[in-house]
Amino acid sequence: MDPVLLIDDDRLTCTRLQGSLARWGIPLETALTFSEGLHLARTRGYSLILVDLFLGDETGITLVRQLRDLRFQLPILIYSAHVAPHFESAAIDAGANGYIEKRISDALLAEHIRLHIRRAMRGSSERCITIGNTTLEHETASLKIGGKIVRLTETQFDILELLFTEKLERITDRELLDRIWGTPSLRTENLTHTIMKRLQRKLDDTGILQGLIEDQADDTFRFNRQLL
Repeated sequence: MDPVLLIDDDRLTCTRLQGSLARWGIPLETALTFSEGLHLARTRGYSLILVDLFLGDETGITLVRQLRDLRFQLPILIYSAHVAPHFESAAIDAGANGYIEKRISDALLAEHIRLHIRRAMRGSSERCITIGNTTLEHETASLKIGGKIVRLTETQFDILELLFTEKLERITDRELLDRIWGTPSLRTENLTHTIMKRLQRKLDDTGILQGLIEDQADDTFRFNRQLL
């Protein structure tokens, strides 16, 4: 497998994880600064990027956003000692695939890494779904309908892919937690609800997909497939 890139300004963390993850069969390369990490990410091949939340005057969230703007499709995880739902929400909005606490064991970190690499190995070319005149395309991280293109974060794509492929009409926050992420994290049902509400607003703003996702009184979301 291609190595994992860890971008973290704590040299001790980099050294420790290089040795620890090697025992789990995961090769790790490291960068100590934002600029070095961005350069390595753009010029070398990696299976996944693990990035600290704070990197001097920059943030891991900014790095995630820059890489997604460059159409990087590989998994990117925020790895942080800061336990706060608003940081995770911002990271997911920027395009991160997950937010992992540094206090978890190295064994669990290795499981997270393997999980996201396995998901990525499904291949972008296979993740393209068309219903009527609406196309959900992973390669461009977008939803295309009626000549309009809606840019999606990785999480927003995963949610719509689930709704498109499994023909779900209603889904709860708990079901989203289990089906989209499926591993322990900071995520709560309230945070998942917030992520869904942001996706709902993004679709409503197109003027074409208004009402595709509706927030119901029983704390579920309704997916109106007939609008596609």
